[in-house]
Amino acid sequence: MPAAQPARPGRVEVDAETWSTLQWALHATTRLLGTVSVLVGALIALGGAARLAAPAYTVQAQVPAATAVWGGLLILAGILTVVGSLADRVPSGRKLAAAGLLAQALTTAVFGIGFVLAAGQEHPPPGAPHVAPLTGIGTWLGWSVHAATYGLLTTVVRR
Repeated sequence: MPAAQPARPGRVEVDAETWSTLQWALHATTRLLGTVSVLVGALIALGGAARLAAPAYTVQAQVPAATAVWGGLLILAGILTVVGSLADRVPSGRKLAAAGLLAQALTTAVFGIGFVLAAGQEHPPPGAPHVAPLTGIGTWLGWSVHAATYGLLTTVVRR
């Protein structure tokens, strides 16, 4: 009986069924992030100035043509993500998906940090709600971390 060969350093060996499931999950989540990015970007771009009028968006609204810029960035990032994910068998497809995901990560990080700054500047009276919803911080920063993680996984996970 031959001795089993150890896995190469830095490489985890998995059976074909597990690998197929992992690949499917990575592709599905990547495409979902891309689709959500396009939809949210369209909502921001089409919403006009009223879309970023809330106090929580004071940082983001300071950019000239803010809704077009932020919406356009998210739409472009989403399209890159989906197209790259669909062209996954080509090495440049993975890079395209990773670029889209990392662009999402940077854009959503700006939104999350903007919410943190808005919440820090706000001092509501006792018992009054915060105008900058604190859930926005977790939503935007969570999306940012998730997109960055999948952007990195897209470049390193291959058979």
